[in-house]
Amino acid sequence: MDIHMQLIRKGVKAKKKRLAGGGGGGGGSLVGTKLIAFTSKAHPSVPNNFSSVEMTVRDITNGTVYVDVITGIQVNARPVADMVAHQNGLVSSPTITNGTINLSAGTEYRIDVLAFLHSTMTGSGTESAACLPITDVGNNHNNGHVQISPALGTITSPYRAPYGNGFRIDVLNTAVAGELIFKVANPNGGQDTNSNVIAGSASVSDAYHFKIIIT
Repeated sequence: MDIHMQLIRKGVKAKKKRLAGGGGGGGGSLVGTKLIAFTSKAHPSVPNNFSSVEMTVRDITNGTVYVDVITGIQVNARPVADMVAHQNGLVSSPTITNGTINLSAGTEYRIDVLAFLHSTMTGSGTESAACLPITDVGNNHNNGHVQISPALGTITSPYRAPYGNGFRIDVLNTAVAGELIFKVANPNGGQDTNSNVIAGSASVSDAYHFKIIIT
């Protein structure tokens, strides 16, 4: 069984569990079961009402760190809030505007994403999280111009390390103009539907999302 089929089956099982009353955080909330966070340490700066990751974006062609043109912040081992949290008006001090990274075609980039289990969440056995695009306008991922390693990351007790020791996304200089929305999610955590995320109508959840636009 290939990894994509495994992820699909896990997602179906998790959805059934949430519909039965588990995995969604209770009371209709999609936050509070397997929340993705930018660190596993307990600290007041770590959001507990929406997801976040630690992210670094680097231009491999010249070695510079990506700078958001609006916030002016270098994305170098920085906490980055969930795109859906932006859409719900919950992010007051963003690192990247609207949870979106704007890249140039013909340039090679590396994006490192560290996703942890939030310190207030309870781990059980081996926990996993997948990092996969839910949109691929331009077919850059399908055609191998945007690559992810690993697609599925795991952690074990005491759940202090990032899933998979970190996800690496390589945007090759062969990538064409397009758009991708990435989701990092534990299949046992709360998630809204991909269609709602794409439409901009999703509720915040345990899952983390960000967008890449290549022009």
